[in-house]
Amino acid sequence: SPVPGFEIGYGVEFAQVAPSDSEFRNIDAVTQSLDFNFIRDVAALRGVIDARAQFIWVDVDNPGIEPLDFENNSSGGYVQLAYRPLKLENEFLRKLEPVCRYDWVDLPGEFPDQERISFGVNYWINSSTVLKAAVEFGEESDEHGSEDYTGFRVQAAIGF
Repeated sequence: SPVPGFEIGYGVEFAQVAPSDSEFRNIDAVTQSLDFNFIRDVAALRGVIDARAQFIWVDVDNPGIEPLDFENNSSGGYVQLAYRPLKLENEFLRKLEPVCRYDWVDLPGEFPDQERISFGVNYWINSSTVLKAAVEFGEESDEHGSEDYTGFRVQAAIGF
């Protein structure tokens, strides 16, 4: 790689959204995604920086039949930054990983758009098991106005 620790990816999917014998058989969807990953061991920080981002676009043909007669195009994505101090002497601190994430979704028609920012901490039990806790601040908005919300999320993940 020209830039160590940097990856970029692109994906595309073309799909028919209904069975061949359906009245919607000629409706197609195109989904595209673009993602970035950057992981770097930073000696001055005595740990690893992990930056990620993904953007996605979904375009579904308009069938021209009520109630589905609208432009069905969506987009969204996220940007995330995490730091894991793997070179600290304290074992407990080495297992902590502060994380900050911003994400959004722009939906079609009258569906509310959403955006939020999350601040959290991961605790790595081992290389494939993590406990996560985060507080998130979000907003849903449509043509009628917007509504703010705050949430708390706890998660456990085990990789195989």
